[in-house]
Amino acid sequence: MSTIVRAINETREFLRANVLFLYLILASLVVGFLLVNNFVPDYVVLLGLVAVPLVIAIQFAIIRDLSVGIVIFLLLEYLQLGYRIPFVSAIRPALLVSGALIAAWVVNLMRHRVPLVLNWQVKSYALLLGLGLMSALNAISVGMVGITLITFFKTLIVFTIMFSAVRTFEQLQRLTWLYIGLHVILAIGGFFLFVTGGERRFGDLGGSFLGDENDSAMAILIMIPYMFFMLQTKPRVRARLILMTGMILASLTVLFSFSRGAFIGFMTMVLYMWAKGTNKLKSGLIILGVVGLFFAIMPPEYWERIESVKGYATEGSAQGRLDAWKGGIQMMVDSPLLGCGIGNFSRAYGERYNTINARWTAAHSLYIEFIGQLGVPGLLFILGYILLTLRTFHFTRKITRQVEGKEARTLEKIMLGAECGFVTYLVTTVFLSSMNYPHLWHFGAMSGLGLIVAKSLAPPGAMTGPSGLAARGLTARGPRLAASPLSPSPPSRP
Repeated sequence: MSTIVRAINETREFLRANVLFLYLILASLVVGFLLVNNFVPDYVVLLGLVAVPLVIAIQFAIIRDLSVGIVIFLLLEYLQLGYRIPFVSAIRPALLVSGALIAAWVVNLMRHRVPLVLNWQVKSYALLLGLGLMSALNAISVGMVGITLITFFKTLIVFTIMFSAVRTFEQLQRLTWLYIGLHVILAIGGFFLFVTGGERRFGDLGGSFLGDENDSAMAILIMIPYMFFMLQTKPRVRARLILMTGMILASLTVLFSFSRGAFIGFMTMVLYMWAKGTNKLKSGLIILGVVGLFFAIMPPEYWERIESVKGYATEGSAQGRLDAWKGGIQMMVDSPLLGCGIGNFSRAYGERYNTINARWTAAHSLYIEFIGQLGVPGLLFILGYILLTLRTFHFTRKITRQVEGKEARTLEKIMLGAECGFVTYLVTTVFLSSMNYPHLWHFGAMSGLGLIVAKSLAPPGAMTGPSGLAARGLTARGPRLAASPLSPSPPSRP
């Protein structure tokens, strides 16, 4: 009862402190509704009336606490309110939040309220944007290069700001639970869509990285390991129920998507979770029983779909993937330094490489996207990014093993979940285009955040490591952050 009362009081205080913020959001939504439904005459003027108060409202809250902006951005990104509600999409909320976050971040940096972090992840973001800009020299559509780079920048700047805003174990734990909660919601939607409804139409679950059954299955699949390893931290009963329910719904959603790439990723995930488990016999029997039960309830059509992998070279959609892969490799061969231009794969393939029917198509593989659009530098970039991410996960867990206490054990499980999700993603995305999706950058960011938190928990003797990852992994200046929505109480460590 005391917990409920405290939560109500904290909520009341938050609403009272941010009354202007809430009022301006409400005003923006009302004007946006009037705008989209043609209740007002001048679109351009009223778009300003919608955007300005929303920007002011968001800015007001985010300057006070950067983590507020991160939470809002993730809610918009994963629940996709702009995609589902037309009058919300008219004001481009994700773009507005990104802009507000950047402005608030700069203000807080100038006031020395947050640290500036320049780790290898942030440097890789700058390198990717630079490679994309250079690739415009060989692009059919320079405009598509610009649009793609803006999309990348909007996402990558948020992950950059995360390194400034998320500095303590409490904040990282809350961020992890936020990701889990968002994907439990997506799993519920996917369950009713794929399992009970049997529908697998483009855009039913969402847009962008939730666009079709393959994309949405991958997005949900790569978060199951977080739930699995967080369950091992022995949380409270309510949290256990959420985790177990989320794992069951997410697994069924992935399988009933009928995605062959997701099936391969699912099996990879199961094997990796078993390999990283402590009691391999017990965990192996549990995993085998649960997976066997899932497979037993799958309809015959599912196994017919999976067995079609045997004829991959001749099956229709598979043949299209193989042709796209060949085209992507040829793009790198024809322009090894620049590729066909970032964001230009579909057009370049349709106009230059698919000579049979001149049909545009996606790359159907993360790796083909990188080498086709950015050439050899893209190949080196993605390989280096993968190796550094895995290395950072490994080193972070190595540090946590030298630290006693529940926080260190929980951090180790969070990193195991992220590492397992990353490996699952790397296998699944062999068959899916996901360069523009947040998944790749999410796992790199989680590895960097985990390292920051592990360093804050570790004794001085644990601060050395391979290639100075711990010593030179980041450059920071400024005092620690105050309590935030990602940290319910002030951190106990300096």
